Amino acid sequence: MHEKVRHFASKVNDVGQVSALCFDPPKPIRLSVATWVLQAQHVTCRKCRKLLAEIDSITDGQEERK
Repeated sequence: MHEKVRHFASKVNDVGQVSALCFDPPKPIRLSVATWVLQAQHVTCRKCRKLLAEIDSITDGQEERK
């Protein structure tokens, strides 16, 4: 059996279901085949990792400007 894909959690609906950063439009993660995490270093989903890298490159250095 394969290890479950770990998505980066992005949105939560009113009944507590979590959507992944890479889901467009947002929809609940099917926990039978995947799971979610809140720490980027634990993400295994390629699409989520790519989006996190893009976000990081956009925000890189903004802390220094404040």
